[in-house]
Amino acid sequence: MALRLQALVQGEVRIRVTGDRAAFLSAAAERGLPLYDIAYLGEDITVTLALKDVRRLKAVCHAAHCRFRPLHRRGWPFLMRHIVRRPLLIIGALLFCCALTLLSGIVMSVQLAMPRPLTPEQQLQVLQIAEEQGIRAGQPLWSMDAEAAEYAILTQTDFLTFVEIEKRPQLVITAVARREADAGPNGLLPSDVVAERSGVIEEILVLKGTAAVQPGDVVAAGDVLIRGLGGGELVAAQGLISAACWYESYAEWPLLAIEHLPLGKARAGLYLQDKNGSRLLLGAPAPAQLYSLSSRSLPFAAGRKSGSPVELIYQVYTKADTVLRSYTETEAVELAALAAEEAALAQLPADAAIISRSYRRLDEAESIIRLHLQLQTRQNIGVYRQLDNATAEAYRQELLLPPG
Repeated sequence: MALRLQALVQGEVRIRVTGDRAAFLSAAAERGLPLYDIAYLGEDITVTLALKDVRRLKAVCHAAHCRFRPLHRRGWPFLMRHIVRRPLLIIGALLFCCALTLLSGIVMSVQLAMPRPLTPEQQLQVLQIAEEQGIRAGQPLWSMDAEAAEYAILTQTDFLTFVEIEKRPQLVITAVARREADAGPNGLLPSDVVAERSGVIEEILVLKGTAAVQPGDVVAAGDVLIRGLGGGELVAAQGLISAACWYESYAEWPLLAIEHLPLGKARAGLYLQDKNGSRLLLGAPAPAQLYSLSSRSLPFAAGRKSGSPVELIYQVYTKADTVLRSYTETEAVELAALAAEEAALAQLPADAAIISRSYRRLDEAESIIRLHLQLQTRQNIGVYRQLDNATAEAYRQELLLPPG
């Protein structure tokens, strides 16, 4: 393989030798002439050799009283000779590379990537401000000041908290994150931002109100994070609170387990289900042997607002066999870890980012593996809670406001 690659770089020639094949091969071996891809064509022979060995080939053929003629050539030297003889091809390739480089540095479109949707008016406002700052289709990437445009968009709008313009070849994406507080369920009603679950505060950004905690504080579910006090009045507190939270789960996996393996043979039945029970309409009844069951319900709800008292149930019974499956300790630990992580992930909210995982082996029983998993996440734990009368009155007394 190495010899072949070297020959392709240096050039190789495929030749046909006419004459005494045995004498030719013997002479080539005596003189150390490397040949490959040897093939016999009747009384003749075809071989491939490197371009640099063609001169030595003449001496070999003279010693063996043979003649040769080239069939085809390939490799880097012949390709370069072919290109040099065609200067227009070189010019065309250079022009193509220049055009490709130029076009790859021109913006073809400007798009908004929105983690949370913005209204059409808000999207149009963001795009207009970006265009005023030179972020528009048809402009070269190197002429755009992304930082100035980000600052202009952020300062000239009141519904954004984060703007990032990412310059890519042929595309500029403006990533816009809307304030979560704008979508608060309490509207303009005075409210606090409280902790949805326990955790350790890592970062807090107050948009409206007064911070009640700071980074590093440990909070429990229901604790006030941002108070609904601001500017000498009661307000709807708004802000983003990022905290480290922990989730736990438990899973176990036996070293010996009874499993039911499907054998492929299946039976199907269509049942009518009502308040008096189910009746078989079509197909086979439930078998007496071991089968795995899968069913699908087809309710009659057309034209009824309150649902249907009758439904069709389609059941498929797949014959199964009982086997005793044994697992090694390593396999059982891996399967228990997967089960524990699946149970923990089911508890996580959509915006939680996993920071670390910690597995702990529980009591080491002889026939079962037990694992405890602890996940550390980073997530937003702030939720809105409208001020009750007592809290609102306490805030008014603190601000020396008249009772509401």
